Amino acid sequence: MTTIIEPSLKVPETLPAFSLPRLLKTVIHPMPGERAAILIDLQDPSQVTGFAFLKDPDLTIQRHAYEVFYKGLQSGVLRELKLQGGDLFAYAITGGSTLTCRTWR
Repeated sequence: MTTIIEPSLKVPETLPAFSLPRLLKTVIHPMPGERAAILIDLQDPSQVTGFAFLKDPDLTIQRHAYEVFYKGLQSGVLRELKLQGGDLFAYAITGGSTLTCRTWR
């Protein structure tokens, strides 16, 4: 005789609003004094200088990283979590691996 156990996972009907501090606390578990940075990939990493990449309408994911994560860190999340840094860096597109990234600031 085979017993089938039904999963009891409950999916909430609504999700709470996005919270960068909550995301960082639950996923990264940062400690006071640690440094935080945002890394994005760009065809031309020098476009991070002066945030020139924001002028390219096709770079929606990079713009999202800037708008939500970089600006979020700068507008109080660093202070709230007692973190340092908050810089945004770019590396050349690697085709899937970020293990050998060369960063630009």
